[in-house]
Amino acid sequence: MRGKQKDKHGGRKKEPHWKRGARDAPREENDVDDGDDSDQSSQTFKFPFPVAMWDFHHCDPRRCSGAKLARLGVLKNLRIGGPKFHGIVVSPAAERVVSPEDRDTVARAGVAVVEASWKRIEEVPFERIKSMNERLLPYLLAANPVNYGRPLKLNCAEALAAAMYITGYKVEARKVLEPFTWGDGFWEINEELLEAYAAAPTSAALLAVQSEHLASLEAERDARRSAKERGDQGDTPHGDSDVEDSDPDAGLERNENHVGRIGKRKAWQEAEESDEEEESDDEPEGSEDGEERSDGDEDGDEISRVVEHLGLQKASEIGNVQR
Repeated sequence: MRGKQKDKHGGRKKEPHWKRGARDAPREENDVDDGDDSDQSSQTFKFPFPVAMWDFHHCDPRRCSGAKLARLGVLKNLRIGGPKFHGIVVSPAAERVVSPEDRDTVARAGVAVVEASWKRIEEVPFERIKSMNERLLPYLLAANPVNYGRPLKLNCAEALAAAMYITGYKVEARKVLEPFTWGDGFWEINEELLEAYAAAPTSAALLAVQSEHLASLEAERDARRSAKERGDQGDTPHGDSDVEDSDPDAGLERNENHVGRIGKRKAWQEAEESDEEEESDDEPEGSEDGEERSDGDEDGDEISRVVEHLGLQKASEIGNVQR
């Protein structure tokens, strides 16, 4: 037995499987995320709990945020159908939302995500992912280049960071996103909401925060629609009607990864087409497959799709449903 092990591993002492996975993952000189895997901060930072991922290899490893974190040694790859993971698992198959109540579970057993393509989510055998602590993420916006600004379309790194932040591990959450050039954008567009989620004492209180936020988004959408119908450009909720009515994503232009629809529609469409087969940053977070945005009142329709996805008639009902 000893001899076979020595031959297989070239005479070296057998390494833990998660170290071998990180070492043997393919490396590319032009990683789409940042260009290299030389971020020393995340490599040297010691997470106080296990961080893991089930990888279904749907995505180009050069562009996958989970694969990059594995290369950096931030997380380990779990074997599909392997031993049960006792920590929190962010999964669209969950029935409860992650909340500060899960902090002790994360501290004791860690947090894991499922790495799979949004376009192939129906192929994922969630029954083979063994955990008693599956959780959904609440409403958040993606900041990754593939799905920037889209509700619930978080990738692996964003999902891990969000789960850590909500459960009180804010330093660890920021370390997860440090290797990515777009990482700061995630905090820029979500931090206020994440703070509110993290301050909620229970999952029910967190859902109430989500309900209030979605209700406010619906109210803003309705106000914009009413203003357009009246031809009145001065009564939008934020006062800057010319910007908001002409471009619902104007507030997102601060992030350099965002390609606005106004004057840049063609570039956005080309980017979407190029990502169609190799959508990489695709941690499924309980959302429907992405749909190409229309030129109409698109952000209002996006809100409606989110509410519909959650199985609700109105955003105000979300607090009454355990997710």
